[in-house]
Amino acid sequence: MGDFASVIGSGPILGLDDIPGNLDAYYKIVSANIDLDLSGHTGSNIIDARDNVFDVAVTAGSGNDAMWGGSGDDTFAGGKGADTLLGNAGDDVLSGGDGSDLINGGRGDDTIDGDAGDDTLFGEAGSDLMNGGKGDDALDGGRGDDLLLGDKGDDRIFGDYGDDTLQGGDGSDLLHGGFGDDALFGDKGDDTLIGGFGDDTLAGGKGSDTFVFESGFGDDVIDDFSGKDQIWLSANINNSGISNARDVAQFVSGDASYTTIRIGEDSIRLEGVGKDDFLQHLTSWVKVI
Repeated sequence: MGDFASVIGSGPILGLDDIPGNLDAYYKIVSANIDLDLSGHTGSNIIDARDNVFDVAVTAGSGNDAMWGGSGDDTFAGGKGADTLLGNAGDDVLSGGDGSDLINGGRGDDTIDGDAGDDTLFGEAGSDLMNGGKGDDALDGGRGDDLLLGDKGDDRIFGDYGDDTLQGGDGSDLLHGGFGDDALFGDKGDDTLIGGFGDDTLAGGKGSDTFVFESGFGDDVIDDFSGKDQIWLSANINNSGISNARDVAQFVSGDASYTTIRIGEDSIRLEGVGKDDFLQHLTSWVKVI
């Protein structure tokens, strides 16, 4: 664990000059008004505020640092290393900095930014705002109505529970709404969108996008389906007997302005795609998996 430093005073603590910056140190925070700046340190430090009920601010150095928050509204900023940030309770602001970071917001309405690197972000409970930043990131909103932004890179975004909004950004992203009435936006790239359970709104954006549906998917709407996109249905979805694309024709209705595929209690509505056009391209636009 390295050298031990107990931070018990109040007010700004800038650098802690009495602790050499190249050590792997353990800092136990047990007081209010702590502003711990380790930006000049190169060691891999542990900052432990789990027992603290006050707000804590920590700026990490260039090592592989771990920051553990308590029940206050904490602000943690990672540095150049592969950092681990755990907000725990409270409405926390967590940013990973450079490096491939692991960030978990814990309970509360958290703001989480992965920044550069291939980051893994968990919102947990609460309505969280999460941004993967640069890199190929993995985001999981957890419980609550979350806003998840992949930003740059080929990201994997999972809304989990709640009515979530998922936005892929640049890159070829995988978006999965999970449970709840979600809104999924692929943006740029060849994206895969899975609404999951609930009544979801899907828009692939630019690129050749894939919309995937399994049994019990709800009443979903695809806002921007084009000839470059595909709909993938699981075989025998909702016990329908569907085994190939041609089997889908019997479930199609609509007019010149929209198409609806109703399978059992669930439906897919394609805005701006006429029924006749859809049936004409059925075998190229639909795939049974």
